[in-house]
Amino acid sequence: MGPLDQALCLFSEIKRSVYKSSGGKCPEDYLYIMPIGGIGELILTCSQTHHLRNRPVCLLLPASRFWAVNLWPEAADVFIQLDPFQVELLKHLEDNSFLMPGHIYISYVTWLAGGHLADQLIMREKLFGFREAFAFGLGLPLNSETAKPRLINKPIPWKPSPNCVLIMPNANFTRKMPEEFWMQLITDLLSQGREVYCENFGSGPIRHPGVLNVQTEVLDFISLASLCGTVIMLRSGLSDLISAHSSQIPSLNLLILWHIDASTVGTPLELWHSSGCSVGFPSSKSWFNCENNVTDIEIDPLDESWREAPGTKIQPYLNKL
Repeated sequence: MGPLDQALCLFSEIKRSVYKSSGGKCPEDYLYIMPIGGIGELILTCSQTHHLRNRPVCLLLPASRFWAVNLWPEAADVFIQLDPFQVELLKHLEDNSFLMPGHIYISYVTWLAGGHLADQLIMREKLFGFREAFAFGLGLPLNSETAKPRLINKPIPWKPSPNCVLIMPNANFTRKMPEEFWMQLITDLLSQGREVYCENFGSGPIRHPGVLNVQTEVLDFISLASLCGTVIMLRSGLSDLISAHSSQIPSLNLLILWHIDASTVGTPLELWHSSGCSVGFPSSKSWFNCENNVTDIEIDPLDESWREAPGTKIQPYLNKL
């Protein structure tokens, strides 16, 4: 049996599971949606599927992303957890991906992932942003309201002080800042009497005296960020997630760094790292009508004043902490 046939068999098993868990409702009436992109795509999908509830919705989520159920419990009628092998297998149905009852819809579809729409309409022409793009993909009006996630007050083993700053120097799709940048930033924060936590999500710990390195799950990270109050992180799906909670955490001061790296010139990433890229389009500030406690900061590679101090770009914001 080839991969496509295996995928069809798995999809049939999923429908049987939906039939049993729904008390005998017809599984062919359901919309089956499987977000397979980054965390940002998962957030936008879960925050908009409530508009589709004139039809029953089944969300197919990788086990590593099943935390989304706690944040958006109203996003679907049925949630099904998939292991990595099952996710890869169902990707073979991408050519038959439709947002129609009884079909699977792989929401990170080629019209966005291939760059034709993303590069031209979002980044180059700046006609609309990612929120509108995913609304379009779900067949919704472009101005469809996004549902904010629930704020989970999960007990965590850390007790940051009121003047604590949480930094996250790692991101999957944003170019990393040099280690020297973070070292200098940490030195400046510690000199101000700040307590510094570092969450690296997969990268190695920052070895700097006075820094407390922590490893968290996503829900723990939200709780830690809400307690620290000030969070400095690269633009990532997790920064999107913290932004979505901004109105629920009025004490939050979230600084999102966009590293505009000269090495991206002439590559498909250039549009993602050009001057002004953080203004309104891929920025999650516009997704959930974030409060003023979320700030986008662009770091220009030609301005290396940060090598002496994170100064010209970040220090004005640190002065307000």
